[in-house]
Parts: sequence; structure tokens; C-alpha cells
Amino acid sequence: MEIIRKISVGSDWENAIHYQVGSKISNIIEENNRYNVYIKEEGVNIKWKSFSKDVVSHIEFDTKKALK
Repeated sequence: MEIIRKISVGSDWENAIHYQVGSKISNIIEENNRYNVYIKEEGVNIKWKSFSKDVVSHIEFDTKKALK
């Protein structure tokens, strides 16, 4: 399984909105033709945003976790 580290939402990278795992964002998971962004609130993972694959312009994978 590939672990997503960052997604960019928008038609081009420079003007896209970027979501990256860390700090408040706990996970980015591909589910049912969508990318779901989860945040951690009081120790609980909550789905925060959901994007169709059609609007995501770039995906970065976590190569360090993939090697473990």
C-alpha cells in the first residue's frame, strides 16, 4: 500500500491548495475514487475534507514509511 504524504487540489500546482500530513492532518487516504483528509481532534481521527480524484493535481507519497 502506498502512503500519501501530501495532495495538491486545483488545476495547477502553483495555485493549488496543499494538504500535508503532520501537525493537525493525521492521514490522507484514497477511498472510493476520492481522497479523504483526516485530522486528529482530542485523540480521535475525524474525516475533515474529501476531494474527487478529478480535482487533485498532484500526489506525494511517503517514501520513508514505504521502505519500512
